[in-house]
Amino acid sequence: MGNNVVVLGTQWGDEGKGKIVDLLTERAKYVVRYQGGHNAGHTLVINGEKTVLHLIPSGILRENVTSIIGNGVVLSPAALMKEMKGLEDRGIPVRERLLLSEACPLILDYHVALDVAREKARGAKAIGTTGRGIGPAYEDKVARRGLRVGDLFDKATFADKLKEVMEYHNFQLVNFYKAEAVDYQKVLDDVMAIADILTSMVVDVSDLLDQARQRGDFVMFEGAQGTLLDIDHGTYPYVTSSNTTAGGVATGSGRARVMWITYWASLKRTQLASVQVRSRPSCLMKLASSSASRVTNSAPPPAVVVVPAGWMRSQSVARCRLTPCPASA
Repeated sequence: MGNNVVVLGTQWGDEGKGKIVDLLTERAKYVVRYQGGHNAGHTLVINGEKTVLHLIPSGILRENVTSIIGNGVVLSPAALMKEMKGLEDRGIPVRERLLLSEACPLILDYHVALDVAREKARGAKAIGTTGRGIGPAYEDKVARRGLRVGDLFDKATFADKLKEVMEYHNFQLVNFYKAEAVDYQKVLDDVMAIADILTSMVVDVSDLLDQARQRGDFVMFEGAQGTLLDIDHGTYPYVTSSNTTAGGVATGSGRARVMWITYWASLKRTQLASVQVRSRPSCLMKLASSSASRVTNSAPPPAVVVVPAGWMRSQSVARCRLTPCPASA
């Protein structure tokens, strides 16, 4: 059995995970994203060249690594194609190195429209989302009306499902949020134009990872954001819409057993940083007040804690009283 690692942040994201991921991908056979979407951002420097990835796993830059987007990730076809093009323009054969789960929920234009409309309607009580449709896409998944990558194999059925779900969401946009409806035909045409590219990368991720386990391959699970943004264990309601903790690995990759995970690499900053405006636990405010950092540019280097998996029975999170403090976010 190989050494399998989960890399995650123990705060609100921006802990410097990309630096550790950059190092570990030298040894990895597979790198797996298991939650989140293109609301994440990992900065890598390989051979002196800087790359920022939002959706594609960081292993894509290594020719010996297969990158996998698991079912726990909400996938924006537009964002994926943009990221793929940027890498392919640099000579990186993305389609040879990237695989997708057919169960990935799709983020489409109406999810983005809903996300923006809701944040605008909340005004001063806004959650602080990235406005990229992440929350509404996860909402559709749980409500069992979401469209998934696997639906693209039957284009006629996909079109029917899309029409039905867009009628529902456009009703909300127009009648409740007083926003413009999203054009059905445009959304359909945009997705159909790249449907074959997406389906060509589909694989049974659960089976692939089970085979990797049996061979003893080194698999790295790449977490996005941070523990305190976990939908269940974070600073609710100022959280993201997925499980950012290590528990999300099993559900987000299709591997029912997580006992074969050997190490967690947990990252934290001595000074807190956060990409979005949000409330923080009041007991941490003194520590946070000295940090004006955003998105890894000027923050101090992260502290890295690597422990055997058996030592981390659960992940503790801040359970302090929340006080709004958008100026410090």
